[in-house]
Amino acid sequence: MRAEILGAFYTILLGNPTLKQTRNAPMKTRFKMWWRLVGSAVEHAASLANPDREVDFQKLFLASEDEDEDSTSLADAVEIMLQKWMGTFDAADVAKAINMQQTMDQYGAPKSPDPSAAALREFLFPSSPASHMATPRSIGRRLRNHIDEPVRSRERTLILRKQEDRTGKLTYFVEVRVN
Repeated sequence: MRAEILGAFYTILLGNPTLKQTRNAPMKTRFKMWWRLVGSAVEHAASLANPDREVDFQKLFLASEDEDEDSTSLADAVEIMLQKWMGTFDAADVAKAINMQQTMDQYGAPKSPDPSAAALREFLFPSSPASHMATPRSIGRRLRNHIDEPVRSRERTLILRKQEDRTGKLTYFVEVRVN
């Protein structure tokens, strides 16, 4: 019995059409490696077994994210990026925004922190002190971890995307999908 179960499992995994895509192909969920190896294989096998009943892990994960604290903070951060930069932005823009809360006004008093910049800093650097100066490079590394991760915010799905401009400079934007 165990051999039959393992044989069926391996058949499902080997029939995975996603494995034929390039290694850097965008994946549907924020659990990119799991979805590439297992999730897409199960979705494909389910669609062959019963075409009338859809199995979509992206929808399942998005539906359960309301209770997930990590995805809520990611949703908050992506929402802030969307509001601050309606179009494209780069890591230097994010660094400027979150480091600005540490600047002084013309009289030498600390400027009152921008709540959205403070929330963005807390998401990107959760264990760093507020005095830590974020660099574009460190922000780029942290943003890279969340590229192509769909999160639900309000009644829509937000996805942080990256693109390279003509000069090779990496920029980001937030894709909005209305559910």
